[in-house]
Amino acid sequence: SHAKRDGAETAQRIVETIGRVNEGLGPRCFFDANSLVPGEDYPAQFEAAIGSGSLLAVVTDAYHARPWCRWELLTAKRLGRPIVIADLTAGRIERTYPYAGNVPTLCVAGDENGPDAGLSDAEVERLTLALLTEALRVELWQAQAAEQLAGRTVRLLPRPPELVDLVAGRAQPAADAAAHADADANAPADAVAPAWIVYPDPPLSTEETELLQRATPHQLLLSLSQARA
Repeated sequence: SHAKRDGAETAQRIVETIGRVNEGLGPRCFFDANSLVPGEDYPAQFEAAIGSGSLLAVVTDAYHARPWCRWELLTAKRLGRPIVIADLTAGRIERTYPYAGNVPTLCVAGDENGPDAGLSDAEVERLTLALLTEALRVELWQAQAAEQLAGRTVRLLPRPPELVDLVAGRAQPAADAAAHADADANAPADAVAPAWIVYPDPPLSTEETELLQRATPHQLLLSLSQARA
């Protein structure tokens, strides 16, 4: 995910470096310039790619103001996908997109000529390793949580909950939640049952939990250790 105004060359370099190192054997990149099928529904193609993969967001100065970039991040959050932020910002950001938080962020040293001047192979390798590590963490945590909470009706979130998580999806048995990290986001509000939302430790702070609970008092927000207790 990138802003074309100041992040296209960086994103292209990441894709090329990963492709060269992997020689077609490792993770495959979905990159709009190479992967979109002309004439087909572009949002549907993006959502399918996000829903079956992990998102690396190349956050440059222009990123937060781009509707497509914001949509990609929000879609990945809604679908419960692994996300890593590569922070290449250098100037003033008038409004940081709030749904770029709650995920791992790596500060990336770009070239002194600007974020689009290129990244070293070492930086690309660091970003790739971070994304693969986060993808593995999410998969393992969901399997572990589903096993430990078997039989309980919960929603499993691979990261701390936030507003987007509270307004989407239904509760489901823990065994199903491992395979479907998020439920139908279009479910009617009256179909949402009282439920636990379970997320990785450590627990949220008291003030953050209280704020989120005000939005959905019918849902209980618990870390995995709290849910097991």
